[in-house]
Amino acid sequence: MICPFFTILSWFESLFLIKITLKLIMTVQQNIMDELSPKQREVWCNVETYTSLIMKGEVKEFLKYFHKDYSGWNYKAFLPIKKMI
Repeated sequence: MICPFFTILSWFESLFLIKITLKLIMTVQQNIMDELSPKQREVWCNVETYTSLIMKGEVKEFLKYFHKDYSGWNYKAFLPIKKMI
């Protein structure tokens, strides 16, 4: 159910603004990608890949992107953690 405070016109206007905003974000992102060196693109591709993996819950695949001797700080931990798998 559409909120009674929104008219049909304002709903379409909101949809239009969302589409324009997303297009602008995608254009800016593409412009940034055009300025990256091949090595920077490779790094960014890895970031996108491992982010996607952890978002899907594929922990073992995600951890393949970390060095075997990895040690880091989790924001909830009092002590550094190591790679477990």
